Amino acid sequence: MHLYLAPNPYEKLENTAKYVCNWINVTNELKQIYGYAIVSIISEKKISASFLLSKVLRSILETSPAIGVYQESQTLLIPKKIIFRL
Repeated sequence: MHLYLAPNPYEKLENTAKYVCNWINVTNELKQIYGYAIVSIISEKKISASFLLSKVLRSILETSPAIGVYQESQTLLIPKKIIFRL
């Protein structure tokens, strides 16, 4: 995992944010964050990697001021509150 204390790549998220229906103030909230983390899981088994990635992302959300998760490979932008309902 790499932690970047730098402006988030809003331009990259802006297009995806237009289609998020479960996060009302997504564009305003994304403009206000000051850092981001890149998380990668490498595994030969895709199901194991996906399961482990879910666990790692949830742990990060539980222990940090993160507001949500962007999964680039699936073009998903998920607010923190939704993750904790799962």
